[in-house]
Amino acid sequence: MEYPTSRRWIAALLIGAAAARMAVYFYGAAPAEDAWITLRYSRNIANGLGFVYNPGEAVLGTTTPLWTLLNALYIRLFGAATVVAFAFWLSMLLDLATIVLISAVLTRAGFKPITSWGAVLPLAFFSPFVFSTVSGMETSLFCAILAFSLYSFRSDNRILAFASAGLLALCRPEGYLWLGFLLLTVTLERRELPWREAGASVAVAAPWLVFSAWRFGTIIPHSAIAKSPFTYSSLARGLKSGLELIPKSFLALTFLGYLPHVGLLNGVWPRRALELLAACMFLLGAMVGVRRRGTREMVLFFFVLILFYPLAAPDILCSWYGVPPSVLFYPILMLGLWRVCGFAVKRFPRPLKRRPDAPWVLACGALLLVLVPGLAIRAYHLELYSKNEADTRKAIGLFFAQQTPAEATVMLEPIGYIGYFSGRYVYDLAGLVSPAITKLRQESPSGWCAKAIFSFSPDYIVLRDYEIPQNYVFVGGGRFFSTSQERADFFSRYTEVRKYAGDSVDGNQWESYVVFQKRSRPQSVQP
Repeated sequence: MEYPTSRRWIAALLIGAAAARMAVYFYGAAPAEDAWITLRYSRNIANGLGFVYNPGEAVLGTTTPLWTLLNALYIRLFGAATVVAFAFWLSMLLDLATIVLISAVLTRAGFKPITSWGAVLPLAFFSPFVFSTVSGMETSLFCAILAFSLYSFRSDNRILAFASAGLLALCRPEGYLWLGFLLLTVTLERRELPWREAGASVAVAAPWLVFSAWRFGTIIPHSAIAKSPFTYSSLARGLKSGLELIPKSFLALTFLGYLPHVGLLNGVWPRRALELLAACMFLLGAMVGVRRRGTREMVLFFFVLILFYPLAAPDILCSWYGVPPSVLFYPILMLGLWRVCGFAVKRFPRPLKRRPDAPWVLACGALLLVLVPGLAIRAYHLELYSKNEADTRKAIGLFFAQQTPAEATVMLEPIGYIGYFSGRYVYDLAGLVSPAITKLRQESPSGWCAKAIFSFSPDYIVLRDYEIPQNYVFVGGGRFFSTSQERADFFSRYTEVRKYAGDSVDGNQWESYVVFQKRSRPQSVQP
């Protein structure tokens, strides 16, 4: 049996991957909440205000300076009106480059082209990877640089591999893990430190590190500090909770929740069985891949990430955290499936004698029949999410921009959409861009939100409907208000002026928001 040539596989896969992403983008997808935080930094840089979220405050509230600067350059040259489109088209091209590079790594590791291209099939059509392209996040850039560094390392171009690893560190903090991994790998091979290669990384990363230390007083993003569990708990407690999350995080990387919920898949146990099957396929693929240079690094670095994320970012289930390790996870999983297909050929040789790749081709085809309908269903849900974001968070931001004074201050937790479209000074209840609030969270685990409100007394406060202090409400691990007096004080100082209700999505009501305005004169209240 004649199978398509390598070029035909390449063309079909890349055209399909691009078409899937463009379909989701034009269907109505919108950037993720956190993408707008980065874009506000980019806009401020382009407008000459500096690397700041709130003008005049040097706080590094983004973990991706490289992506921030790329968007700032585009805004400076072409304006902010089309920056979302720019982020999508660039991310799509980077995704296609990632697919090509990962398949090239597998081919150089000794796998046949048909095996290599089948192994990256999920990267082309599985909805989490497609959605990350339209999210406006730096995920696609990170994955492309990681794949390029891996390919360069496999091709024995160590200088280029280390230089791109330095660039990766400027894309996300996990890039420092890859750089350290390469240093350790080469050091063990040579029995000495690779000074020339390390110098290439330093040459790329050092300018930013020097600037960051001078401008912000630290090279660690404050947003990473605000998110870290170790900021608010002891080292022992943080390690314990992180280690307990590792098995759950491993299974979460299968992203099987993104598959269509039909038939037997609606049950809990069938989906758990699918997760276990995926884990077994991955472990089998890891046994195959760890024996070959290129795939060995993919397997080992995946385990580095699976240990890192539960400890440093317990909210691993967020797609932009899960995608980078899953870019390594799924090709290895597919190698496990390829090995199972090889077992089938050996077990039933006669009907497959002339078509030894037929089981692998059929398996990839069956997977495609699952991924494409699943993508269509998830795209419909994503369109509903995007509509709700526009009707609530974006609408609130436009309200502040159009109907409040330019010097007005706003306190809230979802600072992405609202912060970008409002252009107002923001007090961030999560502390990502507000170090003073992070300090309050450390000092007052219970009731820190109330202390932040009364300490900074913003002109406006935006709360989700379930955060409104009518009763004891838990927010960020601490009670919103600890006493009835604090609740009474809040309503004596603030009055409700707007409400934005979301629609139902997947049977669940989307978040609704209430805007409170500070009263000109506080009312007297009784304890």
